Amino acid sequence: VALAMLDSTSVLKEGHTISESVVEETVANEIKQAKGRVIIATFSSNIGRISKIIETAEAEGRTVFLSGRSMERNIGIARKLNYLKCKDKTLQRMSRKANSMDPRKVMILSTGSQGEELAALTRMSAGTHRDIKLVPEDLIIFSSSPIPGNVLAIVSVLNNLAEIGCKKIDHRDS
Repeated sequence: VALAMLDSTSVLKEGHTISESVVEETVANEIKQAKGRVIIATFSSNIGRISKIIETAEAEGRTVFLSGRSMERNIGIARKLNYLKCKDKTLQRMSRKANSMDPRKVMILSTGSQGEELAALTRMSAGTHRDIKLVPEDLIIFSSSPIPGNVLAIVSVLNNLAEIGCKKIDHRDS
């Protein structure tokens, strides 16, 4: 290698990041213990993490609804390339069906972990998502750490979730 130019979020922050196996275990435990719907917001490009999340949901008998264009697109590509293996019936496009199913059988995999204005979780938290209405029994998992500059947007989403009464878990809770 003659030259490697790299970029890393929080590169100036001292210490180490949490091992991916610890993140996987923590998220899997939360999914298994959840009494109602689980909504997980993560980066749609993190196919390794998404794969483990979907495997856990499938093992727990949950249908995974995909919310967000980039989530649908990236998961579609991952399935075509065999990076993501699951039963066809496990994955569904987001629909109002997620409101009428047994909450213990529903998981929503969503965009919006950084509080992006038009992302699915942001719209859910504001009550403007066309297909889903959050309720206090919902568990919201932010499966990502805040990118510098996004903190205010994330706090806005967190405030909306607190107003609804949802339980939330983020990087500080692991």
